[in-house]
Amino acid sequence: MESLQQQCQGAGSGGIFNAAAARTAGLQRVFDVAITALEVFCCAKQQPWQGFTDQFVLVVMTTPGLAVAAAGPIKARLLDPAVLRLQLLPVSTRLASQGQLSGLAALHCLANLAQLVTGCSPLPNKSNDRQPQLQAATGASQPFSDPQTAWAFCGAVMHLLAAASKPASKSFVFIKQHKQRLHNGRNAANGSQYEGEVASNDISQANGSRASATEVLQQGCWMLASQQHLLQLMKVLTSHSQDGIVVWAGYCVHLLQDCHRITQLSGKKEPNAATDSKGNRNSIDSSSLSKSVLNVIAFHPGLLPAMWRWLALTAGLPLEAPLQASRGLDIAAVAGGPEGMQPHVVLVLGLFCRSLAQLLLVLDDADLHTHQTPFSLGTSRAVVSTLNSLVFHTWFPDASQALKQHQQRQQQLPQQRMQQQQQALAITQAATTAAYGMELVRQHAPVVLRGYYERDARQRFCQPNLWTEPYSNLMASLNAQHKQERSTVATTAAVVQALLVGVGLGSEDSDGDNPATSITSPALRAGASSSGSPVSPATVVGAGVPGLRTGALASLLRCAPQAVPFCARLELFRQMLQQDKARGRWNLSPVEGGPPSLKLTVRRDVLLEDAYRGLGGAGHNIKARLQVTFVNAQGLAEAGIDQGGLMKELLEQIVAAGTQPEYGLFTTTQGSGLLYPNPAAEAIPQGLALLKFLGR
Repeated sequence: MESLQQQCQGAGSGGIFNAAAARTAGLQRVFDVAITALEVFCCAKQQPWQGFTDQFVLVVMTTPGLAVAAAGPIKARLLDPAVLRLQLLPVSTRLASQGQLSGLAALHCLANLAQLVTGCSPLPNKSNDRQPQLQAATGASQPFSDPQTAWAFCGAVMHLLAAASKPASKSFVFIKQHKQRLHNGRNAANGSQYEGEVASNDISQANGSRASATEVLQQGCWMLASQQHLLQLMKVLTSHSQDGIVVWAGYCVHLLQDCHRITQLSGKKEPNAATDSKGNRNSIDSSSLSKSVLNVIAFHPGLLPAMWRWLALTAGLPLEAPLQASRGLDIAAVAGGPEGMQPHVVLVLGLFCRSLAQLLLVLDDADLHTHQTPFSLGTSRAVVSTLNSLVFHTWFPDASQALKQHQQRQQQLPQQRMQQQQQALAITQAATTAAYGMELVRQHAPVVLRGYYERDARQRFCQPNLWTEPYSNLMASLNAQHKQERSTVATTAAVVQALLVGVGLGSEDSDGDNPATSITSPALRAGASSSGSPVSPATVVGAGVPGLRTGALASLLRCAPQAVPFCARLELFRQMLQQDKARGRWNLSPVEGGPPSLKLTVRRDVLLEDAYRGLGGAGHNIKARLQVTFVNAQGLAEAGIDQGGLMKELLEQIVAAGTQPEYGLFTTTQGSGLLYPNPAAEAIPQGLALLKFLGR
């Protein structure tokens, strides 16, 4: 290793190994000796040989361009399972998890490993072509024929990506310490000179690491997001164990999350359409690596169904849901919310939700109903009922039910399956990986649920009571315990206040003197049960069921309002209007202490345009009393004093004009003819602004 370091320094790299040095014949010979030592001592557990492998990874594998510069025989020996699977991959994983390998050094190590394993070459530094020429190797990469190597590779990629998203200076300190240990035998003068060179180079690289991190991802790690690589990896991992999908999900999630974080750490603005400052088409940047992974999973016809089958088998979720079902729409397996589920299930579910949200951006009604892609309608209903229950129980978890379900599933698992599951968990049990999965579920499960709800509103494919079933069941449980327990209750005004001022769940729950509360208003507790009978009043329950807490219900109404019955939402809306009027005195005249009236003059032939110009920028003042003056076709003001009638006529005319087909702001559903915002309205000049104006 000392000879290797001397060759690196002699090649003019200033003590830091680079690709130019790797092409020298002398260094290739030193490579040969170092790899021979790795092969000979691959089974040795003594500390000196572990230290040798650590130094090899820190000094050699962090070399920019090593995988390209190394000779063919050197690459073949590095790919030997005794070297790659038993030493390089686990040591890289350990060093990254311990913080000894991070920042830019971790990215260079990742790029070298990715290029060695996949057999792909890095992209050129600059490309002016509209479509970058991706230099992919022909055929399947040999290392992925071994499932154990694939598992170890995924673990190394996850830890290296997580380490690369951390500050880079720490890894350079460790590399510097290792290099200094290698030269302890040198004389003091030479050692002092070498330390100065290394320190200077370390500082310069640490300062430039953020600027070049996206370039390393862009040029050296593009193959990690390719469809061929991801599909091959999925096939090999699941051939070893059906729980290999957990490792694959962790691999993809780290590519999604860490590449985005590295882009943010780099301090660069993400270019539009992957173009550089001169307008030239660039190869994949770090953010588009995430998009590439996302698009492969979302648009491949078999990946999302495979993930859902695994979730149904492992977590007890329904594989399909018949349209005739009237019970069992509140999925018990997710009754504890995301926190009540196992971390590896949350990880796969998070990737599933994120990818499905991407697909829903382009999935139209014909794809869902006619072509039934990516799922059949029965599977789509199962996905909707599961996510509907999950989002609801995110705010109203039933921990006892979730624990019961988990214990039943664990008892049913055979011993061999349990061992395979533990092996998958060992790779994905890092706190960062679990946090990524939870973050994806919390962010994108409501997005997917909203997307399916909008499609169901246009053309029904779900049961009408599916959306409110969890609410109805919870209210029935609260009512059952009402006779046994007494506690403080919350009024409708409390929920309204939470919605108006944005009170979250934490502010209420942090108050130890304020127990969990329920809603006492008849409309709020009138969610129909599965049998169709109304639910009677309810109060707070014991430890098993949290009850309808004010802040939780307000948060649920923000992210999934369809989970609360319409009558309850209607009463809340009316209460919000009443409170807003009282606070702003919008219903009072200026003489009575209200705000000044808003004067508006509109021409009847261009009524919508004039109303938008006059009221679109009014802000909160639009709630004040309006004094409307109409101008006829001759340009003359119409006679009349506005005592409320002209304002009412104006509002009716605005709505009537905005829904006319010639504006293109709204379209109708098939069969029922109901109006809904036109998805193509964003292409109309000021289309989105007009929709917002009509909604106000």
